Amino acid sequence: MRRFTGALCSTVLACVSSSPPPGPSPLPEAWRPADALRERVPRSGSRPIVLDDADGLSPDEAAILAIDQNPRLRAVRAQRGLGQAELIGAGILPNPRLEGSLDFPAFSSDEAKVLGYGAGLSWNVTPLLSRGARVSAAEENLASVDLEVAWQEWQVAQAARLHAVRTIYIERRARLGRELEETWRQRLDGLRQARAASAVTELEVSSGERSFAEARVSRLDLDQRAVSERSELDRALGIDGTQDVVLDASFTLTSTAPRREDLLAEIPRHRLDLIALQHAFRSHDSALRAEVIAQFPPVEIGFHVSRGVDRVGSAGVTLSFDIPFFDRNQRNVARASAERTQVEAEYDARLIEARADVIRTIKEQAIVREQLAATREASEAAGRLAEQARAAAVSGALSPLLASDILERSYGSRLRVLEIEQTLAELEIALALVSGTDAP
Repeated sequence: MRRFTGALCSTVLACVSSSPPPGPSPLPEAWRPADALRERVPRSGSRPIVLDDADGLSPDEAAILAIDQNPRLRAVRAQRGLGQAELIGAGILPNPRLEGSLDFPAFSSDEAKVLGYGAGLSWNVTPLLSRGARVSAAEENLASVDLEVAWQEWQVAQAARLHAVRTIYIERRARLGRELEETWRQRLDGLRQARAASAVTELEVSSGERSFAEARVSRLDLDQRAVSERSELDRALGIDGTQDVVLDASFTLTSTAPRREDLLAEIPRHRLDLIALQHAFRSHDSALRAEVIAQFPPVEIGFHVSRGVDRVGSAGVTLSFDIPFFDRNQRNVARASAERTQVEAEYDARLIEARADVIRTIKEQAIVREQLAATREASEAAGRLAEQARAAAVSGALSPLLASDILERSYGSRLRVLEIEQTLAELEIALALVSGTDAP
């Protein structure tokens, strides 16, 4: 028995010593899934977010509502129950086995005069060796599931912010388009009255009709896009769209450019999917250790009592184990090792992709910021030129047709400013999504 116990201990120590090396850099003690779930709500400013219908729904408020109300997230959160079930199952040990038997006297002799019986109680002790590794694997898996859910919540929140920002800017452009349309409507009415008095040519009236029609078509296109974006926003918020959501029209861009080095350094700590993969790696690492330990054959230890038909009773200890001649758990060990390698490769790939996306988005932001500054200067110059052209047309120093073209270009430059501002706002949300944080 001592030799068997020594062999058992040496085998288990050998199994544990052959466990795989640690995976990605460990998480700091202060970072836990519960903290990540509480901090998943985006923050684009330093002020706290307060849900208030009085001033309209801001993009950040839309993100909070999406996390709370999006129906798809309710189904995603149900995944946590599966992880909890695995954790419960990992800590459960096998039931003991009770055996009994009866012996009836047959071919009776003088010594075989009573009913014989036997009873035994045995238990498989091998799962005790791997229980710690199995529980650790289940705990890390549950943390990974929590963070994967939080990552999907983060994506839904950013999608709601994106649709809110797009809706705000498209409706701003639509208001400007209605202003241009109304300007051309009034001008066209004046041109038609002047044509009746032979004060303008037919060419000038036709030019006014063309400008009015183009302004109307542009405004209707923006109205259609606004309806589409509002529908996407309603879907992200989990509402049916029967009532219009009032948005905060005072939304403005952030003026602070992010620091690329800080974002790149913090990606492994802020990207919830990467943190989930770190926990998943540790889960598979513990699972592999459990499978390696499970290479040791099952051992059952028990106790039995019996009485023969000859009235002779006995009691003793039983010991049984499989001989690992063919099955040494090779398949499960190989599968657990492959799964761990797969998770490690997925982590490395996602980290590289995240860094590349952050660098690309920051470079695009820098270009768009310069583009926005130049477009604003051009818009201001076009506005001054349009005012001068209007005054010159009134005094007769400039052709009304040329003045109308200059006015159209002025409105076009103002629309272009709003379009570039929308692009920059979308890039800010894209950077928050790929970096995992809204901090500039």
